[in-house]
Amino acid sequence: MLKFGLPGLLLAVVCVALSTGAWSSAASAHAAQQEPPPIEAYAASPTVELMELSPSGDLIARIVVTQEARAIAVTRMDTGEHLFLSTLGETKVRDLRWIGEGRVLIVTSQTRAIPFVGVPRSELYFGMVLDLASRKLVQVLDRTEGVLSVLYGPASVRNTAQGEALFVRGVNVDSGLVDLYRIDLNSGRGRSVKSMTLETDDYVLDGEGAVIAYSRYVDFTRRWSMMLPGGRVFRESWSVEAPIDTPRFHGLGRSPRTVVIGADRPDLAAQDTDADTATNLFEVNVDTGEWTKLPFEHHPHALLHHPETHLLVGASRMEEDGMRYEFIDPASASRWRSITRALGDKAPQLMSWSADQSRVLVFTDIGESGLYQLVDFDRRTADILAEAYPAIPSEQVGAVRPIRYAAADGLEIAGYLTLPPGVETPERLPLIVLAHGGPAARDVAGFDWWAQALASRGYAVLQANFRGSTGYGRAFLEAGYGEWGRKSRPTCPTASAGWPISTSSIRAGSASSAPVTAATPLWPG
Repeated sequence: MLKFGLPGLLLAVVCVALSTGAWSSAASAHAAQQEPPPIEAYAASPTVELMELSPSGDLIARIVVTQEARAIAVTRMDTGEHLFLSTLGETKVRDLRWIGEGRVLIVTSQTRAIPFVGVPRSELYFGMVLDLASRKLVQVLDRTEGVLSVLYGPASVRNTAQGEALFVRGVNVDSGLVDLYRIDLNSGRGRSVKSMTLETDDYVLDGEGAVIAYSRYVDFTRRWSMMLPGGRVFRESWSVEAPIDTPRFHGLGRSPRTVVIGADRPDLAAQDTDADTATNLFEVNVDTGEWTKLPFEHHPHALLHHPETHLLVGASRMEEDGMRYEFIDPASASRWRSITRALGDKAPQLMSWSADQSRVLVFTDIGESGLYQLVDFDRRTADILAEAYPAIPSEQVGAVRPIRYAAADGLEIAGYLTLPPGVETPERLPLIVLAHGGPAARDVAGFDWWAQALASRGYAVLQANFRGSTGYGRAFLEAGYGEWGRKSRPTCPTASAGWPISTSSIRAGSASSAPVTAATPLWPG
């Protein structure tokens, strides 16, 4: 979630209670409570940033953080034996994935330029493969002739007939091609398996790592084309003029010869009323070219694929009270129902699962600063593996309530109100408003360290999803065009009203919180 820097627009402090009596009484009540953690505890990075189960579920890899330094750690679950630990420095870690049972892919990024090939200063992505047997880290695309060791797009992991495989695209500075490479997991060297150009916009791999669909986008004509196999060559199956928002592939569909595509097809399906764009999600048969709208009740925000087959099994959607899941695979649905029955009031989020789905890693932060838990269906247990903010105990986490209020022109605005720990009502508290960035973004009902830090010092904190925020439908998103910082503000009562926004103008829901984490990225792989 984006926020503006301090000082300036990070804290849009509005309608602060000017009554000395109101502030002093609230401050005195808060001071009588347990001493809050230091501000540094909130401003610190979470102790764990990424965590992934191995296919068997016996091992777990995680990125741990000390101050600003990251390290990769691998542990055997049943014995607690540490198999590997190595520092990664102060680099940003973007992805963590298992390649079979013995290797781990680590994707990092750095802001840098490559002057000798004309790459300007930008965010560049790099891959490393950790081999647990040799205890070595090798760089992806290392020593690949003419190819930069920079990832062009996301990586894809597959379990093929020849063994575990890693596929990435790389830029050949000699030919100008951006081919798809299969990586030698021992050396990091890449071997081209599919010729691609800069016009190759996207692609989908089947379970064996073969390209079964790709797309082309021509800047000059602004035309996007879907290419499907037709004999020995790929043919254009469908195309559309797309000057701004192009269609996108989202991995495999429900069967090995189908792909998921997000596209605006009014001839096939009406726009979802709860979608931010006109895009619908379709399943396309790559052999027949037949399109079928996916049967999700609500427009998903992220898709879920099976950890072993990579077939589509469900989707997730961020709602007012946290992340919600909808499964179309019966086995996956049954597993998740069991988890929600046990942890439903905590709004669990799916982080990772073993290949047979017998072990599932979930994250919760309702009334707490964040817990990673391992659900073991064979043992019928749920064990805590790590805390995101161990220095912030649950009794020092303020309640987060979904609220709604009327903007200056009457439009209903949703948001979240965080109260100081132990405080039940927002009466006679000074208010701070945190405005998210974007503006096409949103705040969510999760543990937000900015909001919790301020609440711990006696403030009520409002995070408004003003017009133009995502997650509330296309009409609400477009209502923000040209209105940045304008109509969404409520009318401020006088200071004598006690609380900056009258409680009668706000409908508060039940306390809740949940993080924004996509269960599966909406890209190939």
